[in-house]
Amino acid sequence: MTLFLNTLAWQKKRRKRDASLYIALWDCERYMRQAHDLTGVRLQSSNEHGIGCTVISLTVPGTQGIADKTEAETATVTNNWIAEQVKEHRDLLGAFACL
Repeated sequence: MTLFLNTLAWQKKRRKRDASLYIALWDCERYMRQAHDLTGVRLQSSNEHGIGCTVISLTVPGTQGIADKTEAETATVTNNWIAEQVKEHRDLLGAFACL
C-alpha cells in the first residue's frame, strides 16, 4: 500500500510537470481535472457530442520510459486504475493497457 501511495504522489507531480509543457500554465489545473475525470466530464462531453465509445490512452511520457523495476510497477498501478474507471461503463469507455 505504501508503494502504491508513493507511486501516486510521484505520478501526480510528474504528470503536472509534463502537462505544463503542453498546456498553458493558467489552464493546467482545469486540464488535469478533466483528464482524470473519466466517468464524469468525459462521458458527459461524449454524450453531448454523439460519441458512442471513448478509448482512453496514456499520454506521453508513458511507462515505457521507466527503467527502474520498482518504478516500473507504475504500469500495473495505472492499468488497475484505468480498469476500475471503465468497468462500470464498458459500453462507453475502453482503454489501452500500459506495457
